[in-house]
Amino acid sequence: DVSSSSIKTAKMFSNKLKISNIQFINENVTDLDLNKKFDLVISSQCLKYIEDGNNGLNSIKRLLNEDSNLICIEHLNSKSQAKEFLSNIKKNNLYLNYFNFPIIYNSFDGIESYPVMFISKSNKNYIFDLDDIFEKKLNLLEKFNNENQMPNS
Repeated sequence: DVSSSSIKTAKMFSNKLKISNIQFINENVTDLDLNKKFDLVISSQCLKYIEDGNNGLNSIKRLLNEDSNLICIEHLNSKSQAKEFLSNIKKNNLYLNYFNFPIIYNSFDGIESYPVMFISKSNKNYIFDLDDIFEKKLNLLEKFNNENQMPNS
């Protein structure tokens, strides 16, 4: 993470949870020059801030072991943002192994979403059709953003 305050918060939580086998790096992922690979990389609300999202995912891909995962949580509040992000997954020959797209209503900001994705270099667990995700979830998000109201269950 480029934010030292975010790193400080993450360290506090890892200490509280007694997690010791974790490494925090205060740097932009595109500038990382590491000669090691990781079993798990977690990215929370940061890839969308990288000017070239495709380059950001490619930088993370270099850090992943062959059968490891990237857990990615991003605030994608428009269909175009989500399509671009998911398109970058395909461009980097990565696979979406898990996708949960909760839609959250916030009375101040309207509809928001924080998709949780498990992305990997291996297609062993590939279970999602990205076009299906676009149709079912992103159209729903766009509809609710336009109407600015809670969805009827």
